[in-house]
Amino acid sequence: LLCLSLPQAGLPEEVMEDNKGGEERPKWNNKAEYLLTCIGFAVGVGNVWRFPYLCQIYGGGAFLIPYLIALVFQGLPLLYLELAIGQRLRMGSIGVWNSISPYLGGVGVASMVVSFSVCLFYNTIVAWVLWYLFNSFQEPLPWSQCPLNHNNTGMKRFEYIMAFGGLISFSSYNSQKNDCERDAVVVGVINSATSIYASIPIFAILGFKAHTNYVTCLNGNILELTNEFDISDMNITVENYQQWFDSLNGTHPSRVSNLNLKTCDMQTFLDQSASGTGLAFIVFTEAVISMPGSQVWAVLFFVMLFSLGLSSMFGNLEGVLTPLHDLKLVPKWMPNELFTAIICLVLFLVALIFCLGSGNYWLEIFNSYVGSIPFLIIAFFEIIAVVYIYGIGRFSDDLEFMTGRRPNIFWKVCWLVISPLMLQLRFLILILSVQVNFPDTEVLPYPDWVFAICVLLSSVPVISIPLVAIYRLICNMSRRHYKDSCTGDIADKNEVKWITVCLH
Repeated sequence: LLCLSLPQAGLPEEVMEDNKGGEERPKWNNKAEYLLTCIGFAVGVGNVWRFPYLCQIYGGGAFLIPYLIALVFQGLPLLYLELAIGQRLRMGSIGVWNSISPYLGGVGVASMVVSFSVCLFYNTIVAWVLWYLFNSFQEPLPWSQCPLNHNNTGMKRFEYIMAFGGLISFSSYNSQKNDCERDAVVVGVINSATSIYASIPIFAILGFKAHTNYVTCLNGNILELTNEFDISDMNITVENYQQWFDSLNGTHPSRVSNLNLKTCDMQTFLDQSASGTGLAFIVFTEAVISMPGSQVWAVLFFVMLFSLGLSSMFGNLEGVLTPLHDLKLVPKWMPNELFTAIICLVLFLVALIFCLGSGNYWLEIFNSYVGSIPFLIIAFFEIIAVVYIYGIGRFSDDLEFMTGRRPNIFWKVCWLVISPLMLQLRFLILILSVQVNFPDTEVLPYPDWVFAICVLLSSVPVISIPLVAIYRLICNMSRRHYKDSCTGDIADKNEVKWITVCLH
């Protein structure tokens, strides 16, 4: 495979120096602090209920096969790539991709916009968790009776941690002499293991509830048969119910048909269990109701959810703050704490849209479109930028410099062929599924004009990729034109001023 050659592609020599002569970038206090931050960003609320929901709708344990394939051949390679490139260049998402090629500066802008958009509705999810946490101190628990209120909340989140810029920002505070390959594997394995581990109690509770409902259904039918045919108690049990039913139905079919017998099927009760992206949330809250000390378990559960949501929120917010700092857009007189507070205030004000009566509808739209199609596009351009524009050879040299060993054939094949192809395949499947399964709710379908908003949410975050490339191309052409004009007559002052700003 040939490496593309574009003007100004690759890193300038001064970038490759280990921060010599420049402002010293802050570093993590220790390796554990860095790893725990990355794991906290990777393991979010989606690991607790989104993964079990996907297992439920895609065949249960069979879903683990495509999941592990995607993890090994797409997730881990992309995670390794982001940690490595951020650690080597020690910049945020915009600085990293702009250093590789000025034409790819839009990739960093897209990552920042997506992180900003995700922060909007993630705020609402964390607020929901706090609402349930505060109500967990009541006796009895408010949700032990249904309905809870007229504004029931649910929780929806599809966890994507790559392509948002948060991991690049975290790794940029690392020393360049760090084994980022091991870090990527550790973070990826812990993230996946958490998802699988969280699914075990969920499906155990689902099975227990289905079995309980099944036994209750049979006991009701047993009582009907016992009263109708004057059978002594304890003769018909759950174990021999089917034999008694077949016998009585064969001898007295008319009397049996007149009884109010229910259809008791274990699979039916399993299918009737809670579903959707709030699967685990509903299951756990229902489970703690029947446990002794239910308030204690409810508080512990929602404290855990709040911790997961808050740690992921830090990563998303870092994907916004670090690029803005690297672009020198923050005034020098402004403390970092004040700037962070201003960004959080803006996010809070914009996120008030999710607190309206239609808030759940808007959250479903943002959740479905902000973190799906843009994620795939950004991830695809990240791999193309590093492997084909920067060059797999130069990237391998950087990895050898940082880790002491070159990447093996598995990583290279994934970066060169497998991961880009899988991203393209997922993109096509997602586009087709969006056209076929436009999101709706159980009450009302979305109006047609919402489709335009969905298109904007999917396209606006990544529109910066071609726009920045076109802008850089125009600047490059203008610079060559200006150099040619300088050999003859003096160029127009306004043109010279515009070109100077463009080049800057």
